[in-house]
Amino acid sequence: MSFTEAAIVYQDDAGGQTIPKQDVRKVRLMENNHRLRNVLTGAVVGGAVGAGVGAAKPECQGPECIGGIGRGTVAAIGATIGIAVGAVVGAPIPGHHTVYKLK
Repeated sequence: MSFTEAAIVYQDDAGGQTIPKQDVRKVRLMENNHRLRNVLTGAVVGGAVGAGVGAAKPECQGPECIGGIGRGTVAAIGATIGIAVGAVVGAPIPGHHTVYKLK
């Protein structure tokens, strides 16, 4: 709620609380409004990494190649897997910003 030279005042379910500033190292405001952004960011990064890994695969040639899976197909599969993994990793990351930090 407010900061003074001596204390930090915050609001919780029990009402207003005051804590001496020397007892506080950091105050962060946790927000849930960036979850979609984090999911999308994770999906984009994961998709790009997956596509890059798939595209780096050498072309399949010779008798060991079954089905003639090309570099583009492997890149698409890698991107799909990367999108899913990136979205799952990005989803639980909360948005927050630091309100106060001890120097």
